[in-house]
Order: sequence, then structure tokens, then C-alpha cells
Amino acid sequence: MAASKTAKPAAFTQAALQAERRGAILRQAAAAFNRQGFANTSMDDVARELAITKPTLYRYFPSKHAILLACHQLAMGYAERAMAAADAVGGPGLDRALAFARENLRGLLGELGTFPVILEVDSLLPEDRRQVKARRDRISAWFRATLAAGMQDGSIRRGDPALVALFCFGVFNWVPVWYRADGPSTPDEIVASYLELLRRALAG
Repeated sequence: MAASKTAKPAAFTQAALQAERRGAILRQAAAAFNRQGFANTSMDDVARELAITKPTLYRYFPSKHAILLACHQLAMGYAERAMAAADAVGGPGLDRALAFARENLRGLLGELGTFPVILEVDSLLPEDRRQVKARRDRISAWFRATLAAGMQDGSIRRGDPALVALFCFGVFNWVPVWYRADGPSTPDEIVASYLELLRRALAG
């Protein structure tokens, strides 16, 4: 019998399963960090939490610092995709800033709702911390420039772009700390409310 035209190559299926497994481990490990604190959580604790052996865990992450780095990379990936989406929107600075906020919040609420460990920058290994800081700095610089452009075109009220950016990122980065999937508001409701609040705060 001829093979089905819709059948996926075995390598593709295996890669997808590996990625799914890695994501599940990442979420559960980060949840353990959140409950016990990063410094107080060992790889033994993570393996026990996941009901898997340590060798299996090490296949995906060589250390708990690697898990922490992966959390940061995931968060920054959302921010970078939000930058691209905002640039695609174009228009006044306020529109671009809000487009960034919308996509960034959607990412955080979609995957990182239980990942407040992304605030633990100082717990990263030195080289990882340098990489994360450089990547964050590029995101922050883009957002400051967007705010400054909005102040120039009149869509955003005048002020210090650096301080306004810090205010906005404080809003974004605190979401993973308090958000719970079983909370009273859905992700879409939270995003809509935050966008309206940001619009009122920023609009010129």
C-alpha cells in the first residue's frame, strides 16, 4: 500500500514530541522554582516534581540555570516578535507602542503565566546574564525610540521616554507574578483592560 501523502516524516514527529516534552518540563520546573525559590530548588526537586528520572531531565536541561535561561529566552522571544508586529503596524508611535504591548502581553499570558522567575536576572550564570542583558537592552532601546517617536508626532504625551519605558515594562513584567490561569479574568480580558489603561496613560 502506498504511504499516505499527509503522513509526517518520523524525524519531524520526533522533533515535535521532543519540543513538546521540553516545554512541559520547562513549565513544571519553573512552577517548582516559583513555589520554593530558585536558590532552594535542586534538579532532584525538579525531577521529583515531574515524576521522571534525573537522567531524563538532564537530556533536556543540563542544570537548573539552563532552565532559568530558557525562561528568559522564551520571554524575550515574545517581546521580539511583538516588536516585529508593531513595526508591521506602522503609524503613530502610540499605535506601535500599543501593538507591542498587546503582542507581548499575549505571549506572557499564553505561556509565562506561571513564570515569575523571569525577574531573577541576578540568578543567571555570568555569561547567561550578559547575553540576557544585551538582548533586553535591545528591546528596551527599541521601545524607548518608539515612545520618543510618539512624543514627537503628538500621539504620546511629552515626557522622559526612559521613565515611561520603565513604567511600561514594570507593568509587563509583573504579569507573570500575579496571573493565574484559574483567576477571574481571561487572558483576552486582561489584555483588553491593560491596553485601555496604557492608552489612557500614554495618549497625547
